[in-house]
Amino acid sequence: MIGRILTLLALSCVVAVAQVKIERGDNLPAFPDPVGRAGMAAAAVRLADGSQGLLVVGGANFPGRAPWDGGEKVFHADIVLLSKIDGAWTWTKVGDLPEPVAYAAFGPCKEGLVIAGGVNAEGHLAAVRVITPEGRVSSRRPLPTTLAYAACATDGDRLVVIGGQSTPTATSAEPFFGLLDLSEPDARWLAKPWLANGRILGTAGVLDGKLVLAGGCTLKSGPDGKPFRTYLSDTRVFKLDSDATDWESASVAGPQLPFPVVAACGPAVAIGERLILIGADDGSHYGKPPANHPGQRGDILVIDPDEGTVEIAGKIATGCVTTPAVQLGSDIVIVSGETKPGVRTAEMQVLRTTVSQGQGWVPTLSAALAAVVGVAALGWAIRRSRKTSGKAQP
Repeated sequence: MIGRILTLLALSCVVAVAQVKIERGDNLPAFPDPVGRAGMAAAAVRLADGSQGLLVVGGANFPGRAPWDGGEKVFHADIVLLSKIDGAWTWTKVGDLPEPVAYAAFGPCKEGLVIAGGVNAEGHLAAVRVITPEGRVSSRRPLPTTLAYAACATDGDRLVVIGGQSTPTATSAEPFFGLLDLSEPDARWLAKPWLANGRILGTAGVLDGKLVLAGGCTLKSGPDGKPFRTYLSDTRVFKLDSDATDWESASVAGPQLPFPVVAACGPAVAIGERLILIGADDGSHYGKPPANHPGQRGDILVIDPDEGTVEIAGKIATGCVTTPAVQLGSDIVIVSGETKPGVRTAEMQVLRTTVSQGQGWVPTLSAALAAVVGVAALGWAIRRSRKTSGKAQP
């Protein structure tokens, strides 16, 4: 009896633990702009032959001099597709947007890729466009306001857009939190009130119907009257199908990040029961000369919103921000990106992810309760055994 109880006690503390392994994947050809770009939009798309491709649009860079040397930012409108041709990954230009766009909210959709808002040399935008892998562009109902630098993610057929900045000189972020049903061509934005002071350059991801918003910056007017950033290291977990009339009531605080995370590669990718967050501007060089910037962080963060944990699972080779992270098969592809303020890379960084089911000793509530019950049962069995052994035999 005692041996059986001990066995049950041991088993009660062993639970299945899904392990996420992240390692460097196979190389992909460099982005077809040798300077590289930031602020692009991208999505994995299904092609006519049934294979997957990577559709990428827009972006911005400094193809001439650096910004601190008087260089001018250039915005782009081209639509390019990465696909396998004769067995080799190849970039092909398939079209152009009606206007240059960078730093838009975006996500995959049935037709290909949807982008919302963004910015170009003329100012911030409200247009919503759907782009097919063949380069065709159609319009959807625009955002209620012009918006750039918003966090974004998709939940099934819904595009979620959070925060953003309405104009280049706005000294507060927009308290916008809206959903657009992409399955309905004439759908209106479903927007609910959010924080009085929103945020820009946050990163979002969806896991089991819950949206996790990580980091970003709030804005206020600085001493010179220009927007001043406060860098954030919090997360917020939203229940997207909540009946609450405002998003704040439909959310709870999530785990704290180990450092401020702004403009991470996004949206955050769901792997197993966790979200993967890659790269960050941590704000440590904010307000200092950009020419001396040490480079953006390349940390890979694994967020478990249910357990309330964040782990650092390594680093990418080149830290970068303000660029898409796209799940392509079992890989996460980081499309070009900003390595320092005003500096881009054309490198396509690839991470290979695997999820394995293991067993380990985990201090879960159920395991702890089982252990308490097991210890109590063990004590009762020992006391009963002693009483029985002390009785006279017939």
